[in-house]
Amino acid sequence: MSGHLVPLAVDLDATQILQAVNAQLRAVRLGVLLTLVGLALPSRADDFSKRFVAVGPDGRLVYELGPHGDRMPDYSHAGFGGGGVPLPTVPPRVVVAPVAGDATALIQLALDHVATLEPDATGMRGAVQLEPGEFRVAGQVRITAGGVVLRGAGADAATGSTIVATGRERRALIVVRGAEPPPMVAPPQLIADAYVPCGGDRLTLPTNHGLAAGDHVLVEHPSTPEWIDALGMNRFPSRGGGSWLDWKPGTLDLAWERVVTAVEPGAIVLDVPLPMALDAAVATATVRRLDWPARIERVGVEAVRLVSRAPRDEPTDEDHAWDAVSLAGVRDAWVRDCAMEGFAGSAVIVRGSASRVTVADCRSSQPRSEIGGWRRRTFLIEGGQCLVRDCTAADGRQDFSVGHLAPGPNVFLRCRATAAHAASG
Repeated sequence: MSGHLVPLAVDLDATQILQAVNAQLRAVRLGVLLTLVGLALPSRADDFSKRFVAVGPDGRLVYELGPHGDRMPDYSHAGFGGGGVPLPTVPPRVVVAPVAGDATALIQLALDHVATLEPDATGMRGAVQLEPGEFRVAGQVRITAGGVVLRGAGADAATGSTIVATGRERRALIVVRGAEPPPMVAPPQLIADAYVPCGGDRLTLPTNHGLAAGDHVLVEHPSTPEWIDALGMNRFPSRGGGSWLDWKPGTLDLAWERVVTAVEPGAIVLDVPLPMALDAAVATATVRRLDWPARIERVGVEAVRLVSRAPRDEPTDEDHAWDAVSLAGVRDAWVRDCAMEGFAGSAVIVRGSASRVTVADCRSSQPRSEIGGWRRRTFLIEGGQCLVRDCTAADGRQDFSVGHLAPGPNVFLRCRATAAHAASG
């Protein structure tokens, strides 16, 4: 339901996208997939090259509609800028050379200085450029203002820039963080449609809804008993009549952030289609304006090698930096061309308050931890509209995964895991 089942990537041509869709359709359990998106199950061994989505005569994708107008979710809106937007190249404003001893305060001072500069017309303030060499960080490096980039001289161990997390504290080495979502003060508006199909982008609202083009909104779907029953997620086998696996009402509410692109009489149009159907017969969905002025935008970490150096030379030592890069309270961010080594938790973790993030050309190796839960989740996406492409993970567990109730669409494209200890998903 979080919209991550089929990666319709923005940087592939239509034929490549179709091949990716069909390959995954053959791999998943169609009964579960099609129940969730509201499409009819095939009654025979269909030609999957012509089911659900196909390439039209003009080279554009043509989506097959289900009986209620449902269509395969659109994944082209994942990543920086809402998909299809090149990552910016940002000029350096401060250059930092390696120093003897701890470099935490020096790097942080440079980032804080760039954060005070006026942003240009694109919203960028500038980059902190690390020279080649090793930078030891006993604490944590934080980016807390929009338009700021931390860049190394490359992720090669011999010629690039390496930030080494020292000490025993379990932490994220680099934190990109704006403010968390503010309290919801705008009243929710009831969506009047009896049914909004999967892939729909138009919502019928009361005529006095008060929304305008450009408003950020939150579309919210409650986890009612009727919705859970319709999905069959309250019928897990149990000897005692009821299973701990059964979904509980009120614990699986879903929400998607969108932008209003047009206002019609009694309706609004969203910038990104919804990745699941809204059926008023089982749950009444709502939409409300989202005001988030303290969230940061347009920030990046790039071209650097990040290492967590465990104090004890033991393969299961966990008293060291846990995550390489953590992002929260941010929109339109990126992590690219980075190498991560030795972390116990994640190479990159995108928290639920982050959206439209691209993680590209990153490599994780030699994680150091026990083999167990909440560990080695190499590239973990808990936010929405995120793209992870051309990344590799070695010796991880849940290497390419979405978190609990992560809003879609999210995409993993051309990624590879080797020697994995658990399944991605």
